[in-house]
Amino acid sequence: IEKTPFCGTKDESAMEHMNELSTLSNLFSDDIKLRTYFVAKIFPFSLKDAAKIWFNSLSPGSLTSPIALVNAFFQKYFPASAQHAAVQKIFDFEQGKGEILPESWTRFCSLIRALPKEPLPKNELLDIFYNGLTDESKSYLDSCAGCVFRERTPAEAEELMAKISRNHDDWT
Repeated sequence: IEKTPFCGTKDESAMEHMNELSTLSNLFSDDIKLRTYFVAKIFPFSLKDAAKIWFNSLSPGSLTSPIALVNAFFQKYFPASAQHAAVQKIFDFEQGKGEILPESWTRFCSLIRALPKEPLPKNELLDIFYNGLTDESKSYLDSCAGCVFRERTPAEAEELMAKISRNHDDWT
């Protein structure tokens, strides 16, 4: 597995970097606490240039836990203004012209993954997704759901979207 170091430039995504480290930690354990520990251990080796200088300039003992490390990193490289902009992209979600439902779902999920934690409860996120769809996609989704899609529980809705995406992948 080749991991590109995070340098701290404007064109890099701090969230994407941490997601890659989290994926890498999955190789070592399924336990969330152990994965967090592994992320903290490999984190210094994943930095380069300005990001490495930032990390090395932290006061010894200032990071008392892996969570404190993640929070310090996001405070530096994913400040509140950037997080707000990412949340606004979720609120502004609209299905693109010519974009099929599984593509819309994948894009919407990537908007959510671009944040350190889910910004809203799942049922509200599903409402935003549904409201951003074209009328044709809403009708299709309601038909697949056997009722109004938004009446499904978040778990049922996510399962349905996963089935629709798998079916699409199988046919294409």
